[in-house]
Amino acid sequence: MVSKFNPFTPGTGHVPPLLAGRAAEVELLTNTLGQLRGPRVRRTKLLVDKPLPPIRICGPRGVGKTTLLSWLNRQPQFRDIRIIWHAYLSKARPTDVPLRSLLFNMFRELSALERFMGSKALRAVTISMENGEANLAYERMAEFMAAKGPLLMAFDEIPHFDLDSLAAILRTNQRLIEEGYPLAMLLIGTPGLDAHLRKADASFIDRSTGMYINLISDEATRDAMRVPLEQEGFAVQPDALEAMAAQADNYPYFTQVVGAAVWDAMRKSGHKKVDVGIVEQSAEKAESRQNELHYDSYGMLVDNGLLYHSRRVMDLLESSGGSASPEVVFNLLAEHCTEEDEGGPEAILDGLQLDGLIWTVDGVTRTGRPSLFRYCQEQRLD
Repeated sequence: MVSKFNPFTPGTGHVPPLLAGRAAEVELLTNTLGQLRGPRVRRTKLLVDKPLPPIRICGPRGVGKTTLLSWLNRQPQFRDIRIIWHAYLSKARPTDVPLRSLLFNMFRELSALERFMGSKALRAVTISMENGEANLAYERMAEFMAAKGPLLMAFDEIPHFDLDSLAAILRTNQRLIEEGYPLAMLLIGTPGLDAHLRKADASFIDRSTGMYINLISDEATRDAMRVPLEQEGFAVQPDALEAMAAQADNYPYFTQVVGAAVWDAMRKSGHKKVDVGIVEQSAEKAESRQNELHYDSYGMLVDNGLLYHSRRVMDLLESSGGSASPEVVFNLLAEHCTEEDEGGPEAILDGLQLDGLIWTVDGVTRTGRPSLFRYCQEQRLD
């Protein structure tokens, strides 16, 4: 029987029914967390083998960065590992203490027994905050929790973190990792992640592991839509699957958008076989949602003063067969950069990669999200 609930989940952090195309990332995360369970030095809380270095997960919006973390949270084999997940550590007002919200988040993860048994240590955290020593409060809290057992600290939307607070977090966590505490750290963000970490004096960044994720393969794109439909009892014809894959553009978010539209159409039709006609029937609904994202992405280019830079890079890629070396792209941006372009060509490049207009993989810069590229071209013609 077909479920009345749509299995596809287009939305930030939602875990799709099939996490397609992320096997390498899942393996790295699984190995990192598994190492936190390693043997301890006798009569200490420290691991015999130090934890793996921090992991950086970088990619444009909609490629599944936060989804990876949501997936980890749902895995029963990791239930013994405490996961602290925090995002947007910034100042709304100059007097704000960003670390306060993180400390509150950490405190909530403690059981009543842990709070009772650790009352002395937690009181020291409170006193540090009352004395205006937020960095010391975090240091005490992080060490207290890491000593309790395996701990994953995941920080999302890093480019939006207050730099002073981020520096304090990184210094403390890196010290705990180097001392052998069972602590792993994920640093997640859009392009600009590495630059923001360097501003926070993250000296370990060159020793950390970087995962730069964007589009998924053709096979993973098809699987992401075919498998959930088949699990719902629908048979997907090959030509229909190819039509769906063409709409999805190898973009993880769009696999959920297209899949959701097709599923809705199938529910209404009462049929059991997904054919090209159903895909065409659902295409308008999927395209409408896709264009909402394109409109938003294009608006960000305009608002951030990147429109003319984007057009130059688009012209370059079109004239060079769809790809170019990163050095050529950077030099083009540097050549046309003005004093009004805050952050220089590096910031411009990050801005163009933010929503996947372009992306650099294996030393080659090419179109990141083809449908966004086409959308921007159409606006240019208008």
